[in-house]
Amino acid sequence: EPPRIEVPKFVIRPNLSDHIRRLSSIRDSVIYLDIECDMDSDTLTVVGFAVNDSPVFVVPVYQYNHKLAYDRTTLLRFLVTFAGALTRNRVVVHNSMFDLAYLATHYRLPFGSDIYDTMLAHKRFFSEVEKSLGHAISYWTWQPYHKDMGSQAKNFHQQETMYQYNAKDVFAMRLVYLAQQRRLAGDPAMTASVAQANSSVYPYLLASLKGFAIEK
Repeated sequence: EPPRIEVPKFVIRPNLSDHIRRLSSIRDSVIYLDIECDMDSDTLTVVGFAVNDSPVFVVPVYQYNHKLAYDRTTLLRFLVTFAGALTRNRVVVHNSMFDLAYLATHYRLPFGSDIYDTMLAHKRFFSEVEKSLGHAISYWTWQPYHKDMGSQAKNFHQQETMYQYNAKDVFAMRLVYLAQQRRLAGDPAMTASVAQANSSVYPYLLASLKGFAIEK
């Protein structure tokens, strides 16, 4: 098919009260998720997500100056509601063993069993090819390269650039997922292989979080 570059649609600093209402009731939907963290302080800086074909919503948590982007009560209500939505819907994420594990270990946010990891699917399609999101975007879409926008935010400008970077990650990951789904529709064997890989995510995450039961 001819090259097609999609224009990302995203909202930075959305009204969390609106999303608390919407997320509390959604079911049988697809949530696309990508988080950003500050590795120096080991804190969550951004939760980026989209629901089905919605715009990408970029929710800042801790800002570059280590202050919360929203008032504490509203932010906590959002995170609790968002976690509930993750347990009821399909979650599409690239490298689920980081994003979902980080949210669980650092912020006690649970996740459900319907997890589709675009990184695992990409690896099943091409076992010897690099599996980063940047490589997957390059193969599955015509989107321009944006991974050089990502960095640890030390000032306001870097922070705003990082928010756009997160939005583009979520937006492009959705395109990767949809392209993979189209390819899988004509390949029952690969469909089974990708499903097998993704079915392992939930038990592996639980085992890594809770440990293994060993008989003495």
